Amino acid sequence: MTDRMPFRQALPWVAAVFLLKLAVQIAFADGYGWFRDEFYYLACADRLSWSYVDHPPLSVVLLKAWRALVGDELVALRILPALVGAAGVGLTAALAWWFGARRLGIVTAGLVALTTPVYLAVHHIVSMNAFETLVWGAAGWLFLDALHTRRRSRWIGLGCVLALGLLNKISVLWLGTGLALAILVTPHRATLRTAGPWIAAGIAMLGLIPNVVWNLAHDLATLEFMVNAVGSKMVDVSPLEFLSGQARTLGPSAPWAVLGLVALAIRPRTRPLAIVYAVVLAILITSGAARSGYLAPAYVWAFAAAGAFLDDVWSRWPRVVPALVLASVMVLGALAAPFAVPVLPVDEYMDYARGAGIEPSTSERKELAELPQWFADMHGWDDMVDAVADAVDRLPPGDRARAGILTMNYGQAGALQRLGRDRDLPPVMSNHNHYWIWGPAPGWDGEVALVLGSSRSFLERHYRSVVEWGRVRCERCMPYENDNPIWLARSLRRPLAETWEAIGHYD
Repeated sequence: MTDRMPFRQALPWVAAVFLLKLAVQIAFADGYGWFRDEFYYLACADRLSWSYVDHPPLSVVLLKAWRALVGDELVALRILPALVGAAGVGLTAALAWWFGARRLGIVTAGLVALTTPVYLAVHHIVSMNAFETLVWGAAGWLFLDALHTRRRSRWIGLGCVLALGLLNKISVLWLGTGLALAILVTPHRATLRTAGPWIAAGIAMLGLIPNVVWNLAHDLATLEFMVNAVGSKMVDVSPLEFLSGQARTLGPSAPWAVLGLVALAIRPRTRPLAIVYAVVLAILITSGAARSGYLAPAYVWAFAAAGAFLDDVWSRWPRVVPALVLASVMVLGALAAPFAVPVLPVDEYMDYARGAGIEPSTSERKELAELPQWFADMHGWDDMVDAVADAVDRLPPGDRARAGILTMNYGQAGALQRLGRDRDLPPVMSNHNHYWIWGPAPGWDGEVALVLGSSRSFLERHYRSVVEWGRVRCERCMPYENDNPIWLARSLRRPLAETWEAIGHYD
């Protein structure tokens, strides 16, 4: 790392992988349509808060600003995660340069990151996850630079990155834990006698303040959400299953990740990042319900290290060897891409998956049909809105004037608000996550409700009259969204405030 070429010589290659990644993400931005969580993020952007039940506020604030700039059509919104993802891939290439890579190593690191399935997926939709590769990549770089230069400015920069990361996703606490232990178990513990690490930690903790203050005012709602999600929503995962899940998540990039982790570990100057990875891995393995993708942003460091390591090796090989390797990265990445982003029409995708022997999968305790949950959650929303709009049109005038629409999950509510905004629908509400905190719609007395996603027995505990008023049928959606009755519920058994208090749930 002491004989790095000038960054101005590396910049064109960093820019090239940035632009290629951006082009790939935008090319498939429309795909199968809206993803469930995107509706929820839009609803949150309409109601800014210091925090939310299931995520901190930064991604929502950025979405609101982006929407004000470009509007809220699907492709326009998805340019935001595409840009952030391209920045993350560019950062991976730049980090390879910092590790000592020259042209081939820089390009290799960037292309491996670009073609990694989990990155293609998280940079496809609007969500807080899109920002993780950028946060973890920048934090790792600044951490190493701070350890080796002892410059206070690097520690300040690290603290700012971690604070922003915590304002985006509280899983950055795992990263912070790894960084702290990497200092303690290496000779770098001597830096603890300087102000730098403590300044970084103090700045980082500022990113937790909005979330903590909000939770103290809302009965630790996020903690309840996490406990419920682990206990009833997420599939239990053994350590071996979590490790094998890394290979599935990374696809053809998995060997590069292994090579990069070894390269990080064998070089004393980069070993602290290998320790950070090991700490985060241990935290996730012992949790018993972690998704494989939770570890994904850490592989930015590994891909960069792999590119730098191979650059040293390739200097002794014929030029045809790196050319063949780079070609294989692109070919294997293209073969894996249909499992991460909507590259193929749905029928062709299902044939492709069957030919590859890949069955639909989910990390949640939910029934699946033809598609994995990732793709199934992009289907059925227009069908649902049409069915609800038809049920509204058939209401007697007296009921129509008093009706509200109540859904049992935020995806349904968000889809009705976004896709049904020109359908003259009654106010839409939900008892799920932050929708429940937003409460009943102003002016709605609760006496007439069209309810989607509930059972008759649940509604009869709260309403005196419950009749089926319609049904949602959708192709290729999640099975629990298909063949759903739309209930017409009348006459509350208790006051609305008491009923609303009783029906809320976080998961």
